Amino acid sequence: MILVNQLQVTDKKGNSLLNNISLSIPMAKIIGLTGPSGAGKTTLINAILGILSEDLKVSSGNITIDDFDIFEKDSININNRNIAFIPQLPMISFDKRKKIKSQMIEIYIANLNINKSEALSIAKDKLKSVNLEYERVLDSYPTELSGGMIQRVILAISMGLNTDYIIADEPTSALDNYNSSLFFELIKANFKGKGILLITHDAEILKKYSDFIYVIENGCVIEKGSSKDIFESPKEEWTRKFVECSQKILDSGGEWEWTK
Repeated sequence: MILVNQLQVTDKKGNSLLNNISLSIPMAKIIGLTGPSGAGKTTLINAILGILSEDLKVSSGNITIDDFDIFEKDSININNRNIAFIPQLPMISFDKRKKIKSQMIEIYIANLNINKSEALSIAKDKLKSVNLEYERVLDSYPTELSGGMIQRVILAISMGLNTDYIIADEPTSALDNYNSSLFFELIKANFKGKGILLITHDAEILKKYSDFIYVIENGCVIEKGSSKDIFESPKEEWTRKFVECSQKILDSGGEWEWTK
């Protein structure tokens, strides 16, 4: 289990970006995280991944992954071994000058301590698992693939790393409804038993796939509860507006994108 315990993150001027944030990501659960832009979601992700920028510091609280405090010197890089990250903009994760094949092989060799042949075998197998033609994809440069295909390559890489936890940051923001559903069905099928933190403004995705939801605003957890509780009985103003707005769009048969 990943436990964030009363985490406070401040900048050089002492301004708090996260205020006593506490949340848990248990195994075999999908934990939703939402809130307005600038609420602190990215800072929280970076803290869990251990990649806070140099101008930020953890002033109090801690984060543990399977009882290892990630801020303890003896536990350094424990989070890198146990967490796979699916970014909002997957294209920036790749070197545009290298083919997918060499990049996947490099990632697997670096993280799994295996040889090139073994890494290539895993790459082929995982690309097939996400319904991609592995020969074509492996021989392509990132810019030769669509956004949806690149997102599935990221998913395949995460599957191959076989980490206990997955952090997915707006993973379907660039996908249409069909491919969004496909993406999450692939997650359900291939990440059984994993702990997943899902950051999204997509109310339908949160409602359908999350077991538990945290809502943050101004660096604080303002509301938390089961998906059912959040959508049927929201308590805070932002959450109520979020639920009401999404429901109006669903009722009208339209599509709602938070960024518009």
